[in-house]
Amino acid sequence: MPFGLNRNLVCPFVNKVAVLFFPLLLPFFSLLKRSLACKQ
Repeated sequence: MPFGLNRNLVCPFVNKVAVLFFPLLLPFFSLLKRSLACKQ
């Protein structure tokens, strides 16, 4: 399988996954920052 074709298939899929999971990860990061701030 040519690498160019593989990249053309994989990149949009990775972009969709990133867009889907980014909003889910934002609250987690904010909680992590808050817990780190509380420890200091």
